[in-house]
Amino acid sequence: MMDFKFGFVVDTDAEPEGNQQEKDKRTDTCNDVTNEKNDECESRKKLKTSDANTNAKEFYLPDVQDEILEGKQTVKLVAGLIDFEVIDSENVELKLKDRKDCQVVEVISENSDLLPNVYEGGLKIWECSLDLVEFMNDASIEFKDTKVLELGCGAGLPGIYALQHGAEVVFQDFNEEVIHEVTIPNVVLNCKMLQERPPKCKFMSGDWKHVESMLGETHRKDSEQFDVILTSETIYSIESHESLHSVMKCLLKTSGTIYLAAKTHYFGVGGGTRMFEELINKKGNFTVEVCKTYPEGVQREILKIKNK
Repeated sequence: MMDFKFGFVVDTDAEPEGNQQEKDKRTDTCNDVTNEKNDECESRKKLKTSDANTNAKEFYLPDVQDEILEGKQTVKLVAGLIDFEVIDSENVELKLKDRKDCQVVEVISENSDLLPNVYEGGLKIWECSLDLVEFMNDASIEFKDTKVLELGCGAGLPGIYALQHGAEVVFQDFNEEVIHEVTIPNVVLNCKMLQERPPKCKFMSGDWKHVESMLGETHRKDSEQFDVILTSETIYSIESHESLHSVMKCLLKTSGTIYLAAKTHYFGVGGGTRMFEELINKKGNFTVEVCKTYPEGVQREILKIKNK
């Protein structure tokens, strides 16, 4: 396969995721990932954290999209009543292992899913992103003509759902490789019906501090900020809570809403919905409520967060 180079890059040095049959199908497709992130806690500690270029970068869909999917292997995925076709992450991992210039090689070579500030697990489909898509569909959340930001997007399924329903979406992930190899191809795969009317979206890599700085420059007015912020499985580490809260506070429109999907507690690292609620209450900028609970396995929740 010929490597596809994206020619639309802007770098900056600014300071800084039905019925029982459907549920079973979803579980099988996800390869039983309910406890996967929790199991990674110990293996993460064994890997040395290395410095990474976390400056924010922007990418756009090219006019010709055929090459994006050339040679890609895909799998079917179900979130509630919603069907997706997505890039096979295992195949992507095999491909990236052969690249010497790849930031995430050290992590996936150690069969690990996470290494803070190097790779944040974006190649995999995490369970809570599917919960979030299912919730948004069941709740009939309106996305037409809204501005949506998906933080820590990985495969980008919640953002893709919003895009399919008329939103303008910014997809953000820590790793540039995830954006190139997974997020953008998944958008192309699942938005074919929008080819005659190209979807309004862009993609960003980099940590939240730099993303906040870049987007904060172009979204200063309330009318330019985001109506909806989506994020899933991004609060597993307590260390990330402050920066996530900060970017949400900076970029959410006054009347906007945040939907956060996560486990109640991530064993071994201490993060989870209760801990993030504590931070929200301490800061005093937002209200927060649990609007959906998934009790199977490790309990998962959807939080609805709004400005006070």
